[in-house]
Amino acid sequence: MDANHIETLKNRLASLYPMASLTMDQPFNSNGNWMLDIIVYGRLFVVSWSALYVSDFGISTITEDTGYGEGPDLVVHSLEEAENHIIKLIDQEFEYE
Repeated sequence: MDANHIETLKNRLASLYPMASLTMDQPFNSNGNWMLDIIVYGRLFVVSWSALYVSDFGISTITEDTGYGEGPDLVVHSLEEAENHIIKLIDQEFEYE
């Protein structure tokens, strides 16, 4: 399976946030969702991506109030938008540490 887009995002975030834990799960079938869990500064962010919708990324901030299957907080339509939004979320969290 080709995960170039989400692998690229993972690699970019790993270079920007070497202290982050980045875990990627691949789908069972080629049209399923790839999931990237990002744990940084004690917070969990999840990015979903599917080869079916190559340019779309779903982004969620996971808290104790987040329910299973709620869907993403935001859908962005490019790798650059996804990267910029995640950086913004992480940097906002860091401001409060």
